[in-house]
Amino acid sequence: IEIIQRLVDEGAIVRAYDPAVSRAPFDGVEVTTDAYSACDGAAVAVVLTEWDEFKWLDLDKLAGCMATRNIVDARNILDRGALNRRGFDYTGIGRR
Repeated sequence: IEIIQRLVDEGAIVRAYDPAVSRAPFDGVEVTTDAYSACDGAAVAVVLTEWDEFKWLDLDKLAGCMATRNIVDARNILDRGALNRRGFDYTGIGRR
């Protein structure tokens, strides 16, 4: 929540998806019904939770819905190689 709040405070447009959340924790966040809706037209996708469904995202579908292919994986659950092969700029927090 702290990361999302900071993004909003800096003027970012934040669309979020979490299978356990049905409404925004504060103003300035739009909660969507699935990960692809959250990423539609996005410049950056940020993974902040470890839900299994994020591990199994259709990376081609994700690439097709984003404006630019940038991923920040704060939980290190995504396959960096698979993302790089699809043209994503991948940043894993705490990874070398």
